[in-house]
Amino acid sequence: HPKALVDREIDFQVACTKLGPDVVVGGLSALFYYNLAEQVPRQVWVLAPVNKKTRSQGYRLIRTKTPLDKGIIMGKGYKIVTIERAIVEGFKYATKIGERTAIKAARTAIQQKLTTLKKIGTTAKEIGLDSYITKYFETIIGSIS
Repeated sequence: HPKALVDREIDFQVACTKLGPDVVVGGLSALFYYNLAEQVPRQVWVLAPVNKKTRSQGYRLIRTKTPLDKGIIMGKGYKIVTIERAIVEGFKYATKIGERTAIKAARTAIQQKLTTLKKIGTTAKEIGLDSYITKYFETIIGSIS
């Protein structure tokens, strides 16, 4: 729905305002934002430093040790992971997001020329998650070529 993106951005703004400047929209919310996931997240998925806590409902807080200053772009009043980082973290959180969702997101992004496997690999290395991409490399390129 054309209006869905606008509503999603408001949700992202509220989440980042409520949870503080050190959080970043990521996970399933980012994949959905980039039209790489069909499943509409019930909560806004937010990446946060390991010491971050909240009692706020409606947010899927993912505490992470990966740097929250790399692979990030600014939206209108919120920070969100780049498309490459969203894909990489899709594999890292495959148990939460779903392995099929992560693989489909990577394939779709590459097929639609939204990014390249090289850019995804570079981002993965930059944030220290290249082992997750290496594990799925064959699967990602399997149906692309």
